[in-house]
Amino acid sequence: MSNYNKLAALMGEHQEMATFRRFQRINAKSLLYMQAEILHLEQELSMIELEDKSSADKNRASLHESVFNLKESSDHPHNIQWSKVLELRERLEAY
Repeated sequence: MSNYNKLAALMGEHQEMATFRRFQRINAKSLLYMQAEILHLEQELSMIELEDKSSADKNRASLHESVFNLKESSDHPHNIQWSKVLELRERLEAY
């Protein structure tokens, strides 16, 4: 660990010597994977929304009309739309 301390001290004193790898290739690959995950979740959400809109259940069919209704119905066993929104939101925040 002493070598890291010496190197950090040297870089701290001489900022022009500070060099850090950016990992550009693997970062780009990671971003592409995340985009693919988000796209997949977006497609799943679209399918769920279509199923909900065409449902015979009046409450389920009206979920798209109000975020309040959508959130309030999250306890209902047939409503997976809000949980998919939350899952998508998590991935978007990570992205």
